[in-house]
Amino acid sequence: MRANRRIGTILLLLVSACDRGALAVDLYVAPSGKIEWSGTLPAANAEHSDGPLPSIAAARDLIRSRRASGMWTDEAITVHLRGGVYYLEETVVFEPRDSGTPGKPIVYAAYKNEQPILSGGRVIGGWRDAEINGRPCWVVEIPEVKEGKWYFRQLFVNGRRCPRPQVPEQGWYQFAGIPPHSERYLKRENVRDKANQNDRACYRPGHVKKWHNLGDVEFVCLMSWDEAHLFAANLDEATRTIEFTQPSYLGAGKVITDDKNGRYYMLGVREALNKPGQWYLDRVSGMLYYLPVAGETPDNTTVVAPRLNELLCVLGDEPRNPLEERNKTFWTGPRLIGQGPTPRPIEHLALRGLTLKHNNWFLPPDKSAGGQAMARLPAALFLLNARNCRITDCTVSQISNWAIELGAECRDNVISGCTLTDLGAGGVKLNEDSHHNTVTDCEISNGGLVFPGAAGVWVGHSWANTVSHNHIHHLYYTGISVGWVWGYSRPSKAACNIIEYNHIHHIGRKLLSDMGGIYTLGSSPGTVLRYNLIHDVEAFAYGGHGLYNDEGSSFVLLENNIVYRTSHESYHQNYGQYNVIRNNVFAYSADGTVNRSGQNDPFSFTIEHNIVYSTLPRMLDNGWRWNKSGNFKMDYNLYWREDGQPFDFPGDRSFEQWQQWWDQDRHSIIADPLFVDPKNGDFRLKAGSPAERIGFKPIDTSRIGRLKSHTPG
Repeated sequence: MRANRRIGTILLLLVSACDRGALAVDLYVAPSGKIEWSGTLPAANAEHSDGPLPSIAAARDLIRSRRASGMWTDEAITVHLRGGVYYLEETVVFEPRDSGTPGKPIVYAAYKNEQPILSGGRVIGGWRDAEINGRPCWVVEIPEVKEGKWYFRQLFVNGRRCPRPQVPEQGWYQFAGIPPHSERYLKRENVRDKANQNDRACYRPGHVKKWHNLGDVEFVCLMSWDEAHLFAANLDEATRTIEFTQPSYLGAGKVITDDKNGRYYMLGVREALNKPGQWYLDRVSGMLYYLPVAGETPDNTTVVAPRLNELLCVLGDEPRNPLEERNKTFWTGPRLIGQGPTPRPIEHLALRGLTLKHNNWFLPPDKSAGGQAMARLPAALFLLNARNCRITDCTVSQISNWAIELGAECRDNVISGCTLTDLGAGGVKLNEDSHHNTVTDCEISNGGLVFPGAAGVWVGHSWANTVSHNHIHHLYYTGISVGWVWGYSRPSKAACNIIEYNHIHHIGRKLLSDMGGIYTLGSSPGTVLRYNLIHDVEAFAYGGHGLYNDEGSSFVLLENNIVYRTSHESYHQNYGQYNVIRNNVFAYSADGTVNRSGQNDPFSFTIEHNIVYSTLPRMLDNGWRWNKSGNFKMDYNLYWREDGQPFDFPGDRSFEQWQQWWDQDRHSIIADPLFVDPKNGDFRLKAGSPAERIGFKPIDTSRIGRLKSHTPG
């Protein structure tokens, strides 16, 4: 009888949908829902005999069964998720059978004006009062931790990410030196680079001790643009030597002991647990300790520990399990090419207004780092062989790694209007062999909280994508990274990518080095960087650039960008060919304004119609070689020193000597461009600006950044 009533309800719903011109199905999910209900009601009926389903997976499974039975064959289906927290028991996986069709997608959307939260964590309760390090605390035993079935390095209390105890409490230490490789390391097989890797380091007096559970203390070692996460295997206090469980490139003595780059700090030191809001997990005893902040009680405090690695996966057919394959290869998604029968894609699936939180992820036990830009780390929301899918107005926050990844063979997908914040790593990755995707109108902020070397948006061997109108800020490394080939050694697939109208600021934050507001690698024909506003880029030691064409970047057009307040050059090219830099504003760089290095290319670049505005006595940095190679062209530029004082060009030459001896900037001028308020970031031109004489076209900033206002979940 109940089954007949459910079917009747669905049929009535379908008939009513005909008035809208097409068949449509609406299902509902709520935290209070039940698996035996039909899901056709947004709330329980008066008799509590029917109502919403309890989970997104239950709705997915109901759709699968109805379609398999022939009941739903060509309907647009929308699953409405009511507000509340859904604690996922397992990763929600969508497959090709979950696809919609053109014009009739399957949509999983937030119920109107409500916020559904999909959590990969578990609420921790059962606290009792205790004491640790002479301080009152809460403590609870977690049997799964003691049994080795669960471990986590992130904890969220009343909606905030809580820190583990750190040594030193602020800043970092420096290693004292690098001893020879350990015997254990020398016996390793398949070590790629024994010349530059090492598994031992010497520390300075008092910096490292035989702390409680020393093997669980995480050594975060900061390289120039990268990092390593290491764990101690042995500690020799007599020689002050640590032997790590894994080698790292930071073992190169000249790198790790360098005064500017050989830095490290330690997380998870029980003896340093001394501030409210900190926590410590004892893996051996399974005890979790937490120091509550003022006003917190067990009754008014929600503590969530992350448990699942992936929260949502949208996966086309794949001959091998893609999640297992990812863990085996330590690449963020298996390649589909040449792996048997042509896989089926998943298509026309949409996620709208959902919030994803609390995932758990670690580096594999045989790895100490995630590569440049942390590109090898996976994401909480992972798509593989997905086409024409939409992720709209979603929020991803309080996670351990990347927010969203488009893996191999993802094409024609759109990520729009999303808020990605409080991130362990970065925001969005467009991975190998993905193409024609769009990332637009998103805010990506406060990233790198676990892996500081991550970028806001990373585009690897991926082509014909558009990254536009995003607000990217407060990261420890690059804002947008494009390309994945160093030099000219092999072809790059990162072509025809359009990076435009993005607002990127507060990048680097004096933690890492060698970065860019926008950073490119390798040959990238057809790639365009335009109408981007970049400012407040601060590196730790070197390389805090606004626009950075690195390691053979070639055939890139950079135009109509505004770059200001960078710790190093506004624009830097580290060898490349035939790039065009035109109609940009470069201002207030603290270390030269335009620079190039690695200058032996047949033709480096053309720099024309730009405004270079500085407070320094030299416009172009000293990296230029003092020869008339003729492998670059500069002309029709405007140069100005803010205080009106004279300034030099390369080789301590005057502007006239630069023009005559180098045969550059023949039609360029030195003049005040008459900006409206440059100190406060207003680079509009006043009437009568001499910039007109060099053919400079005013840059309209009104459309830079997000297109509409969004309320994060």
